[in-house]
Amino acid sequence: MSPESASRTTPETSRAILHVRRSSDGLWGHIDPPQQEYQALRALYQSTNGASWTNNTGWRDWNFNSQTPPEASVVNGWFGVTVDSDRVTELQLNVNFLTGSIPTELGNLSNLEDLWLDFNQLTGSIPTELGNLSNLEDLWLFSNQLTGSIPTELGNLSNLEDLWLFSNQLTGSIPTELGNLSNLEDLWLFSNQLTGSIPTELGNLSNLASLYLDSNQLTGSIPQEVLDLSAFKRLENPPYVLTEISDVQLLLSNNLNIDISANFGDINNNIDNYTATGLPGGVTINSRGVISGTPTTADIFTVTVTATDAAGNSYSEAFTISVNEILQQEYQALRALYQSTNGAFWRNNTGWRDWNFNSQTPPKASILNGWYGVTVVNKRVTELWLHSNFLIRSIPTELGNLSNLEELRLSNNFLTGSIPTELGNLSNLEDLWLEENQLTGSIPTELGNLSNLESLRLDDNFLTGSIPTELGNLSNLEDLWLNSNELTGSIPTELGNLSNLESLRLDDNFLTGSIPTELGNLSNLESLRLYSNQLTGSIPTELGNLSNLASLYLNSNQLTGSIPTELGNLSNLEFLNLKYNQLTGSIPTELGNLSNLEFLWLRSNQLTGSIPTELGNLSNLASLWLTSNQLTGSIPTELGNLSNLASLVLTSNQLTGSIPTELGNLSNLSRLRLNNNQLTGSIPTELVFPICGRST
Repeated sequence: MSPESASRTTPETSRAILHVRRSSDGLWGHIDPPQQEYQALRALYQSTNGASWTNNTGWRDWNFNSQTPPEASVVNGWFGVTVDSDRVTELQLNVNFLTGSIPTELGNLSNLEDLWLDFNQLTGSIPTELGNLSNLEDLWLFSNQLTGSIPTELGNLSNLEDLWLFSNQLTGSIPTELGNLSNLEDLWLFSNQLTGSIPTELGNLSNLASLYLDSNQLTGSIPQEVLDLSAFKRLENPPYVLTEISDVQLLLSNNLNIDISANFGDINNNIDNYTATGLPGGVTINSRGVISGTPTTADIFTVTVTATDAAGNSYSEAFTISVNEILQQEYQALRALYQSTNGAFWRNNTGWRDWNFNSQTPPKASILNGWYGVTVVNKRVTELWLHSNFLIRSIPTELGNLSNLEELRLSNNFLTGSIPTELGNLSNLEDLWLEENQLTGSIPTELGNLSNLESLRLDDNFLTGSIPTELGNLSNLEDLWLNSNELTGSIPTELGNLSNLESLRLDDNFLTGSIPTELGNLSNLESLRLYSNQLTGSIPTELGNLSNLASLYLNSNQLTGSIPTELGNLSNLEFLNLKYNQLTGSIPTELGNLSNLEFLWLRSNQLTGSIPTELGNLSNLASLWLTSNQLTGSIPTELGNLSNLASLVLTSNQLTGSIPTELGNLSNLSRLRLNNNQLTGSIPTELVFPICGRST
């Protein structure tokens, strides 16, 4: 058949194009046909409703309940059957009202050369067993209702010349194995639902005269090997979607400009026009696929884009454009927060409780700005302040969509579960306060992406795991509070990169290892609290570089070594707490330089030597605790200069000598404990006045 006539094939003309083959004069008579060939014919008749065929001459007269095959002369008289040398060689039952499925038993007709079942109403899949028909030359199954994929086994039909499977409902890809059919002249697979790309292996079909793959859903590009074939080709397929068009959200005042042409493909690369329906007012699409304009109405628009190629084939894809006063994703985030944290029972849910969260349309910005704890600027949510508001259950991941959020304060609630990693998407966030909840799990490394973060407060939860090194990326961070959790591991050296840090609280965890020397780089640090951990090693001398430090709490660890003299450089220090460690050596005289010091707590270490007289220079000192060490020598008379001292505790040392009368100058003293030493002499009369807790 010529390529031009293929598209004009009809039931009336199909018989005219059949190849007529002469059958021999031999009959099966003396040699019965193989039992399996009889079973194949019987299966065909019974599975395709042979009693209702348009022409069932001969077939209808045979008793198929018989297990004995008919003679060859009988079978040769059956309509559409040709017997040659006592074997079935042709089955020509096209345009004969066959219904039902093709039986697998046809694969046993090993001498079959022509199988023509076209223009019927056959359903089901093509049997893989047809791949056994090694003598088959023509396989015509076109114009039926066949489904499923093309069997790869058809690639075994080495003598096949015509493979016509067009006008069915076949799906799946074109088997690469068809490239093995070296004698194939016509491959017609058009008008199906085939997908995937055209196999390059089809370029091996050197005898191919016609290749019809059009009107499927093929994708990709046409292989050069196929283009180089001399065969007449029909490869036109409609456009297809390479990637789904993403839904779009924008504010009413924003301009829209998106190019959707990259979302479509065509194996012939001949898309020449794009159209769209359902666009918002003020928005248009040009022929190149660019959608642009400024929406004039707030609503959710279902837009259908149609790509049309030069042959008139088209394909459509739908997506939504949400035009809102408030972005849809921000509305979804607020809705998720209200619903997931039991908003109906918040202490204050003004505004929230009046909104119907079943609505898919966001509220206007003016309404949203009236919701308790929500701040809207330029129609974007910038602040969420819901601390101490009886929020329960988990933090929704959708909060990560509030891309303009600057402050998220959910502290002092009853939130549980883990901190969503999606919060790491909040690139504009400055304050993240989740302290005083019941949060568990580890600190997400993604929080290290919050380049604008200034305050991170996760304290007083049940967080576990190590401190992420990524937090060292937060170059704008001023407050890092991770205290009162169950954190383990060492303190990351990367925290020394936080040049703007003012307050670092890691106290009351299970941290181990040494104090990183890199913390000495935090020139803006005012408060360093590492107490109540399991830290070991010595106190880094580099901490003496922290010229702005006002409070240093390293107590209740397992620190060893001596107290660095460099701590005497901390001219702004007000609180120095090193108690409950294993520190040795003497008390540095340089501590007497700390003119702003109010509290000096060195109790319960293994300090030796005498109490430096220089401590008498600490004019602002209110509390001096040196108890439970191994201090020797006498109590310096200079301590009597500490006019603001309210508490002086020197118990459980090895102090000797008498109690200085100068201590009687301490007019603000409310606690004096000197017991468990080796003091001698009498109590000075200057000290005989009511002092709460006084001991000698």
